[in-house]
Amino acid sequence: MKKNEIAGIAFIAVIWAILSFYRSGDRDLWSAGETREAEIAKEMIETKNFIVPKFNGEFLAWKPPLFHWSECAAALLTNKTVTPFSARLPSALSYLTGAIFI
Repeated sequence: MKKNEIAGIAFIAVIWAILSFYRSGDRDLWSAGETREAEIAKEMIETKNFIVPKFNGEFLAWKPPLFHWSECAAALLTNKTVTPFSARLPSALSYLTGAIFI
């Protein structure tokens, strides 16, 4: 890779990181999907059942378990509870990774 290409990728990564992560934990979870997925991750952590995603004790298979696992990992890495920032962190990292590859 040329020096200009690496600089361009680094510039895109920095701008995208700022746009993705800036104040992402300051807003509450407000959409129905965002709240539901965070609650599923919270239940996974509380019950230690990381295989079957459940919402209020009912099995839900709307998203693959990997999404919920990544939310659980972000919650366990940040402060051991699901917060708006930890719920949005996997999506922001996916956006950043996609921007770098594109």
